[in-house]
Amino acid sequence: MTGSDGGPAGETRSHPGGMAAGVGCPHPSFKGILVVLLAAKKLVIVAVIAIAAFINDEIEWDRWTLNIGVRVEDIQREFDDLLKGEITANDETVVLPGAGVFFQWSDAWAIFGGIHGGFSPAAPATGNEVDSEESVNYEYGLRYSEKDLYVEAIGFFSDYSNLIGRCRVSDSVCQPGEEFSAGDVQIAGAELNVSYVHDFVAGWTLPIGFVYTYTESAFQHSFLSDFPIRT
Repeated sequence: MTGSDGGPAGETRSHPGGMAAGVGCPHPSFKGILVVLLAAKKLVIVAVIAIAAFINDEIEWDRWTLNIGVRVEDIQREFDDLLKGEITANDETVVLPGAGVFFQWSDAWAIFGGIHGGFSPAAPATGNEVDSEESVNYEYGLRYSEKDLYVEAIGFFSDYSNLIGRCRVSDSVCQPGEEFSAGDVQIAGAELNVSYVHDFVAGWTLPIGFVYTYTESAFQHSFLSDFPIRT
């Protein structure tokens, strides 16, 4: 991949004319963001261009429904530090497939499952220092629906090849928005959703619902970040 000016993706380069250089957006897009940030001792321009396309197909046969698709997205990110005279550019193309299956076991019971690719881009200012967030997500469940009662039980598992750690505004030991790569992470859990609607003779209805979610996660190896330890 190349940067927006034809240079290597993720490179940091100097302005040929110092602060006089601007940010160009030579490619058409469906979505674009241009942000100018003015703060104490900082003058930066952040530009993001994203072009996305997807194809999806749903196949029905007897009691089975199969849904398959793929999404392709090209993201061009540029962080222009006008005071330092540097531009950090990072261009990235991702392919995210997904598939889901639904089986209507009976009039009231159904089972389903799916597998989908996940992605979250790193911030433009990170360049190649932080990898984008990528994951494979699985879900599987059982559903009961009859008259006024609805019950759904779902299990899920997300396998992150890289999880992004971000500094929040409430964190006093780092700059808000700073990011680092946290590496492999696995997240698993289950969700129970129960709803019931009671009908009164007078025509009133009383909806009742209960939702419970359990989640656990674990880092798969140690990692280091430049964020200082809070004491």
